[in-house]
Amino acid sequence: MVEGIMRIYPPSFAPATRRWKSIKDSPTFEYQWRGRETGEGEIQLGALEREESITFSKFGTKLEGLFDCPFIGGDLRFTGMKVTHGRGQALSSAYEWRQLDEDAWNEECVSSWH
Repeated sequence: MVEGIMRIYPPSFAPATRRWKSIKDSPTFEYQWRGRETGEGEIQLGALEREESITFSKFGTKLEGLFDCPFIGGDLRFTGMKVTHGRGQALSSAYEWRQLDEDAWNEECVSSWH
């Protein structure tokens, strides 16, 4: 139905100067999602403003959260398990993130008119 990318942040109540040493310090994070509907590939602009929460457990190997999906019909609960060990971020997701913003949506709309 939809696919996209998450950006995960420490909770907003956390002091800006605090560096998290591990997920056990604070297992609940906020995230923002950007993505597309998989049928026609339309960017889902309604998702751009919302912050959702995601909670890690079992030493960061399990996650669960809520995803507010007005284009699907309400809240969606999701769960997941870590399948490989990450050694830092190999590639930046900044390019993909920018390709799902309002400017990209406007550009796609204009190009579809021609």
